[in-house]
Amino acid sequence: MPNRRDVLAQLKIVLDEITEIKTVVRVYLEAEFDITQYAQADLPLIAIPEPAEETDEEMTSQRSLMALATKLVVYFIDWAVDPDATKYETLVKKIRDKIGANFTLNDKATEARVMSVSSVLGTMPIYNFVVGMEMKYYLNEAAT
Repeated sequence: MPNRRDVLAQLKIVLDEITEIKTVVRVYLEAEFDITQYAQADLPLIAIPEPAEETDEEMTSQRSLMALATKLVVYFIDWAVDPDATKYETLVKKIRDKIGANFTLNDKATEARVMSVSSVLGTMPIYNFVVGMEMKYYLNEAAT
């Protein structure tokens, strides 16, 4: 049975497969994540903050459906005052397509869905946007 670590590790592995993304990291405190520790060669970069977790109310026998709500913070470089919409749209599409093509995260989750995408934030040259995600997996209560 998968646990939250398995689901998050698999999310990182799936996102690492996107050739346009150079770096994918997991972070445990958003405050400790510092984009300046990465070189331009490491961008675009996806930071996966540790998500909130709650039990979904659907229960079957001894299994609880756990829901992980997380966000992907995607950093990219653009040397224009107004970032290029093509770069942003390409990254969004690649992330959505990769999650959509593997919505069970290699069978570690029952589903992984993109719930929202923010507008572009930041200042030249480092911009970012946030992809809201929800992942669900079954927890075997008899084994915990």
